[in-house]
Amino acid sequence: MAGFLSRLFGKKEEAPVESVASQGEKKPGAGALEAVKAQEERWKITSLTNADPYYELGKVAIIHSNRDFYVDFPAELKPFMLQKNKNFAFHEDKSFDGFHYYSDIPMRTGIFELVQLLNKHRMIAAKEWLDESRGTFENETKWGVLHINPYGKTGRSGLEENALEVQVYKTDAFTQRVFLSIYKELKNSNHEICKATLNEINRYNCFLTAFRVYALLLVQNGQEKELILSKDGKAWAQALTEEALEDRKFGLHKWFAYSLSAEHVHNNEILSKLENGCKYYDLFVDKEDLSIGFTAAATVDGTFAAACKGGDVRVPFTAQGISSLMSRGIDRTAAYQIRLLAARHGIDVS
Repeated sequence: MAGFLSRLFGKKEEAPVESVASQGEKKPGAGALEAVKAQEERWKITSLTNADPYYELGKVAIIHSNRDFYVDFPAELKPFMLQKNKNFAFHEDKSFDGFHYYSDIPMRTGIFELVQLLNKHRMIAAKEWLDESRGTFENETKWGVLHINPYGKTGRSGLEENALEVQVYKTDAFTQRVFLSIYKELKNSNHEICKATLNEINRYNCFLTAFRVYALLLVQNGQEKELILSKDGKAWAQALTEEALEDRKFGLHKWFAYSLSAEHVHNNEILSKLENGCKYYDLFVDKEDLSIGFTAAATVDGTFAAACKGGDVRVPFTAQGISSLMSRGIDRTAAYQIRLLAARHGIDVS
């Protein structure tokens, strides 16, 4: 069985061990984190893993599984898409087993009508995309989650350590649209996929076509800290990008930096200073679209903060400051992320 799983999900690779300075976090214990997780339903989120207090860089591995997964655009509609973009990149049907029949995913998910649903929503997603009045009409590369190993390279014997391995697969924007469309139909019928936890989530890997890092910033001002969010009151979100890939592994700090550099920080030299300040915390599934999120935060100094673009939301990283932020009607994913981060700093946000 072990050999089969190894072939199915790809050979695991060693991650380099690197220490991360504490910078104020303390192990909050199960109680503080569980108190936040008990409220997850209000944010439409399910926690998958929650490091206590955080993941060290060398204990997290994001690995390309060397697997692709694609749904082709309907043949009869391809000419219309080519009118929108003559260079639109089509990909032929291909499942995880390398064949175009998709015979593997109904058995794995337990959704035995999944091929029929796929063909139905292939047409729905294509027509919806063509009907959009604005858009890039680019079939961009996307990275989905193939398998989550919550024990990292240590196996179950390493339960006392915070370790994580996520194997990913390559897909595209159209496939992502198709499976989001299928998921919406299943969600409307209250399918059990909507209740998937860590124990079940790997079964539904064909639906997990979006994997994002959510970046939060803490600015150290003497003994006090300030929380910075984007101007819309959210963490900076960045889908996993091929630019962070090197030798089948994705660089976490590059991924984090891209989330900020796209719209936030100008100076590449300052971005390089993030390396010692980034920490990684919570892996979760957003039940609105079944995307996988990974929360990260960096504690930076005033020099870094000065390089940030204006218009961002800034509050004291205290119970009062965070409570004030929550009272403004903050984004639901940000509320989840900030409360868990605060718990790790001993801040109780009621």
